[in-house]
Amino acid sequence: MLKNIQNSIERIHECDVKIVLSVSGAGTKALSWLLEVPGASNSLLEANVPYSEKSMTALLNSTPENFVSSSTSLMMAEQAYRRGVKLRSSNNKIVGVSCTAAISTSRKRKGDNQAFISFWSDSVRNTVHIKFMKGKLTRREEEELVSQSIIEFLHEEIFGESPDSIRSENTSNTKIQFENELSALTSKQIESIEYSGKSPKFSDSNFSGVILSGSFNPIHKGHINLLNLASQITNKIPAFELSAFNVDKPPLSNDEINARLAQFESNHTILVSNSPLFSQKSKIFPGSTFVIGWDTAARLINPKYYDQSENVMYNSLHEIEETGCDFLVAGRLSDGSFRELSALNIPERFTEIFKSIPESKFRIDISSTQLRLSGLSEK
Repeated sequence: MLKNIQNSIERIHECDVKIVLSVSGAGTKALSWLLEVPGASNSLLEANVPYSEKSMTALLNSTPENFVSSSTSLMMAEQAYRRGVKLRSSNNKIVGVSCTAAISTSRKRKGDNQAFISFWSDSVRNTVHIKFMKGKLTRREEEELVSQSIIEFLHEEIFGESPDSIRSENTSNTKIQFENELSALTSKQIESIEYSGKSPKFSDSNFSGVILSGSFNPIHKGHINLLNLASQITNKIPAFELSAFNVDKPPLSNDEINARLAQFESNHTILVSNSPLFSQKSKIFPGSTFVIGWDTAARLINPKYYDQSENVMYNSLHEIEETGCDFLVAGRLSDGSFRELSALNIPERFTEIFKSIPESKFRIDISSTQLRLSGLSEK
């Protein structure tokens, strides 16, 4: 191991960034070096080597058109980042690092000797392409260069400075830096942002609590009272959740999201996500209880909202159950009658994940739509 590579790894191990590494075709020496230098347990959360076609397909949940390509490398880095978010024990910065490569081998191969190295964090995606002249270097030498490049670019991503380069001169990179958290969210770089009032705290936070999802256009006292009650019932930390994307409405612009956030008090926790469906939200906020109205519960158990497929509906509810999430259902005024959970025919298989808030504990017959139409704003 070169001295500058060892120095870089020592700095990486000393910082608070957590890493998930995925390499295929080359780059395994980078993993070996990371483990060789004391302190790896402070920085490395996980590493994997998806070498076979089946292994790569399982990692990406799809079969890539080209296994050694910029797009495949970036998908690997994204999966590494998402995995890191799940594995971290606190809200440390996560970096997903990947490499997919085809280097010198004993058999004849038509394609280039090359490597794609990618990085994915909450604010940056970056892919580096390295090409080697066939026959100029041995497989061992190409492996060394690819592994050194992984460490160098990891150092550069974390510390914002480039160490002395030992990479091939035939190198190019494509980097996207997002200007703020909302830009990263709406570009699907991250899946959620946790706010205190209108101030962002964490990207892709490990939040688990009791969550009231809504458009909050505008927020009113019914939202606030309902979430406070739900927190008392569940003994869980409360949060409002606003999705930037909706199933049947256009996406919210950054200005619209900021305007909605401005309504909240500084002591409120607000989660902004890019996931409109509860099956998606449950994967981002596992172990949470979602507070919903009677009308939303009715849609959740109606195959009409799953392309008329009962199987799709059951699969969606099963996914929510698997994440340890459940629902707390408040009654709503509908067609002149106050409806509660007991009026719904919940599939027996899923009765345990739906619990009722009785009318005696909560009933407020106001809605954001009514307030918006009347031109009022009520908290």
